[in-house]
Amino acid sequence: MTNSKKNSQLQFALRVAITLLIWLLFANVPLKTFFEDSSQIQLILISIPFAILLNQVAAPNKNTLVTVICDSLVGLLSIHLFLHAGYLNTALLLIDFIFANILLLTPLVNEPHGRWIIFGIINGSGMAFLFNISYHHYFSLISLMYITTLIFSNIFFFISWIYDKAKPVITFNYFDFNCHALFDTSIIISTNDFINHNSWLLFIF
Repeated sequence: MTNSKKNSQLQFALRVAITLLIWLLFANVPLKTFFEDSSQIQLILISIPFAILLNQVAAPNKNTLVTVICDSLVGLLSIHLFLHAGYLNTALLLIDFIFANILLLTPLVNEPHGRWIIFGIINGSGMAFLFNISYHHYFSLISLMYITTLIFSNIFFFISWIYDKAKPVITFNYFDFNCHALFDTSIIISTNDFINHNSWLLFIF
C-alpha cells in the first residue's frame, strides 16, 4: 500500500471520527451516557456506518464496496430501530438516509447549491435527534436549538461545495474540519453557559 493511499485512508477515518464527535456534541446528552446506556450504544452502532456513508457522499472518490456495506448496515439497523423505537422517532434518520443515497447514487440533484444545502441538513440532524429523544424521552426547545445550530454550522463549513462547478463534490481539508469541531464545541459551551445563567428566558417560549 502506497503512502498516499495510507494518508487518504487516515484522512477519511479522521473525518468520520470528527463527524461522530460533532453529532455527539450536538445531541444535548452527557458524553458518558454514550458508553453507559444500551440504547445510546445501539445508536452509536448505527451512527458509525452512517457517518462513513455521509463522508462517502462528500468524498471526491467513491468506494462502491464501502457504500454497499454501509447501506446494508444502516438499513438493517434502522429496521431494527424502527420496530423498537417507532416511526416518529426514526423518521428523520430514514429521511437523512434516503437523501444521502440520492446524493451518492443518483444524478437527481446535480446542482451544487442544492447538493450543498441538502448535505448540510442531513449531516447528523437525524442522529442527533435520536440520541436526544432516546435519552430525554421528549424534545425540548433547547434540543431544537442544538440541532438547528448543527445544520447551520454544517452549511457554513461545507460552503466550498458550491465553488466546484465541474465536479459537484465537497473539498475537504484538515483546517475545515478542525475549525468545524472547534467552532461547534465553542457553541455548545457558550449555549450551556447562557442557559445556566439565563434559564428564565425559556419561560418566554
